Amino acid sequence: TPLYSSAASDVYKRQHQALGVQALALRLPDEWPAVPPGGFDLMVISEMAYYLDDAALARFLARIGASLRPGAELIACHWRGPFSDRLQPTDTLHAALAALPGMTALLAHHEPRFRLDAWTLGPANG
Repeated sequence: TPLYSSAASDVYKRQHQALGVQALALRLPDEWPAVPPGGFDLMVISEMAYYLDDAALARFLARIGASLRPGAELIACHWRGPFSDRLQPTDTLHAALAALPGMTALLAHHEPRFRLDAWTLGPANG
C-alpha cells in the first residue's frame, strides 16, 4: 500500500546511517524477511500484530520463534484501546509472545492506554 511503501522508502533513504538496519514493507506473516545466519539479534513488533486473525497469528508466532538467535531480544508495544479492526486483544497477544519457547521477561511497562514488553530468548543477563 502507498502508506507502507512511503514509510519504508523514507527509512530506506536514511538507513545508510545505521549499519545493519533494513526497512522492508512486507505482508506479515506470509511474507518474511530473509533470516541472517544464526537468526536476528533483535525484533521489534509495534502496532501491527493485533490486526492478525488467529491463523495468521499462529504463523507469525512460529516465524518469530524460528527467526531469533539465542540471546536475542524481542520487544512488543501495542495500543490497548478499542478500535474497529482489532482482531487480537493486546494482553492476549503479549501473553502469546511471552509464551514462545525460551522467552525470559526483561521489561514490562503496562499502562491503561498501551503495553510495552521485552523478552530475551534464553536466560536474562544481569
